[in-house]
Amino acid sequence: MVLLSALQKWAVGYPMYPGSFVVPVLAGAFGGCFYQLRWLQQKKHHRYMEMQNHRLETILETVQSGIIMINAKTSTIESINPTAQLLFGYSEEEIVGKKCFHYLCDMLPDSCPIQKQDISVDIVEQTLIKKTGINIIRKARKVEIKGHTHIVISIMDITPLVETEKKLREANERVRIADRLKTEFLTNVGHEIRTPLNAIIGISDLLIGQDVSEEFYEDLQLIRNSGKSLLKTMENIMDYAMLKSGNFVLQKNFFDLYETILFTSEIYRTRVVNKNLTIEINIAECMDKPFFGDKIVIEKIIASLLDNAIKFTPSGTITLTCQLTETNLHLQVSDTGVGIPEEQQDYIFDAFYQVDGTITRQYEGTGMGLAIVEFFVTKMEGTIRVTSRVDMGTTFYINLPVKQTCT
Repeated sequence: MVLLSALQKWAVGYPMYPGSFVVPVLAGAFGGCFYQLRWLQQKKHHRYMEMQNHRLETILETVQSGIIMINAKTSTIESINPTAQLLFGYSEEEIVGKKCFHYLCDMLPDSCPIQKQDISVDIVEQTLIKKTGINIIRKARKVEIKGHTHIVISIMDITPLVETEKKLREANERVRIADRLKTEFLTNVGHEIRTPLNAIIGISDLLIGQDVSEEFYEDLQLIRNSGKSLLKTMENIMDYAMLKSGNFVLQKNFFDLYETILFTSEIYRTRVVNKNLTIEINIAECMDKPFFGDKIVIEKIIASLLDNAIKFTPSGTITLTCQLTETNLHLQVSDTGVGIPEEQQDYIFDAFYQVDGTITRQYEGTGMGLAIVEFFVTKMEGTIRVTSRVDMGTTFYINLPVKQTCT
């Protein structure tokens, strides 16, 4: 500083004071510090960007999906990751710079939905048209990068999924054929058994009407009752087989609902009397009202519910109620029998389901009756529900809409 002061005195005639150097020195020091800090920050940011780029490159090189970048304006492939190269069967040198429609799909640029139809995202399942010919899912998305439009395409090999789906379809077809053959077998067996059964029951009825001994009469009763029980089982099997086949069609006509219910309930009066039960038939509201529907189906529904009620009621009363209004048909069958546990009430309409093995053995049956009833009710666009308490009884409620019941 002394030297600089002497030089200034020699040059301009007066010396330089030491304080005049303080500001430049401090300014230079602070400027240098700020420059160093900025340089360190830029270096740190540069390292961070390098790390991010390396991370993205690693992801692109190792991801299980193929990634292709296409120039939207020229339709040329700009980049392709290793997975896409493997799926296409081309190296990066072979495919970069080529037109995308020569490799990705057979659509020309004029018909490309992502370019000409202003669609931001396009997802399609296709087969690669070059080399490998594998099945892929292709997803294209339009993106803007620094003012330039690009199309990013991701592809995934779904060949294993397609092969698995094909095997599942073939297995499902085999199951469907086996189910159809089983249904046809059950139907044929039912017809083959029902014909001789009808003959056995008919001859038993004729012999019972003859003058026979008491012992022979009891034997004939056993033959007839056993034949009727077996016939009912076969009819349930045939009904279930027909319903499973999908060939069931309602045969709707006008008929007398009152007479139909009365006739069906009378068939079971003998069983009710033999078990010392009481049956109440409340169907006066259905009298003289025409009913449009399938008469045979209505008979089977009532018969199945009455049969269950009688079977599972050791003592007490069975009640059948019918109400036919301008909008709905309401059927209700109640009993004072053994009831159904609450946790099992959701399953009683499943085919072959029984409340438990003990009841199955004690009361017999195939477990198809309620499943068939539910199918018939559903076919008529109606509903069925149940309420029950163990050892207090069960009630079934059926509701059929007016369009299925009357005019």
